[in-house]
Amino acid sequence: MNHDDCISWDYGTHPQVHTVAENCKQFLEELRADPSSKSAALQDTRPFHRAMFAAVVPLACSYIAGNYRGEDFECLRNCDVTFGPHRGIMPIGVVVAMELFHGDLAESLQELDAAAQNTATPLAGSAFLVRLVQLLAAALTRFLTIHPYMNGNGHMGRLVVWCALGRYNRLPVTWWLNKRPPGDYGTLLSQHRDGNRKPLEAFLLKCIIGKIAA
Repeated sequence: MNHDDCISWDYGTHPQVHTVAENCKQFLEELRADPSSKSAALQDTRPFHRAMFAAVVPLACSYIAGNYRGEDFECLRNCDVTFGPHRGIMPIGVVVAMELFHGDLAESLQELDAAAQNTATPLAGSAFLVRLVQLLAAALTRFLTIHPYMNGNGHMGRLVVWCALGRYNRLPVTWWLNKRPPGDYGTLLSQHRDGNRKPLEAFLLKCIIGKIAA
């Protein structure tokens, strides 16, 4: 397999594609049993990407599972990706961008923790949920704008949402891991990326609580 073959790889056409759904099912079972079981994904999704996609990468390029675009492997070093009309950031910037992403996510979660634990005016109830949804929408959009992996970015972005919700024991009524969310999900992400944040936030809120709050 040469580089050109590798960069056109799509796990969805692999004979073992069923293993991705099976891995997603197992991840969700573990999250529902222990919402903190995948919390390490909030610091680094690469081990989870490797576990999810190891069986569906090209044999000659097993490193695709669990490594970012731009890392020092033949088929990742200069790997550009597109998603719809958008292009992921340049490969050379992915590793640093993801370090910043996870650092900023940790800081945002710590700030949310502090607000919730404020003894004078604790952030609670619907106000806490609104702040959490704003954080999740921003993190999901940023992750997918970076598009750190050759393939499987949607799965990992959705896993980050699951894990952040698990941190607060607020697993969603409806949210996906293996499947892309239905409807105009791509449009919602594009709107958020362009500064219109409310539609994606409302969608995530509905997924968490099962309805849109009045």
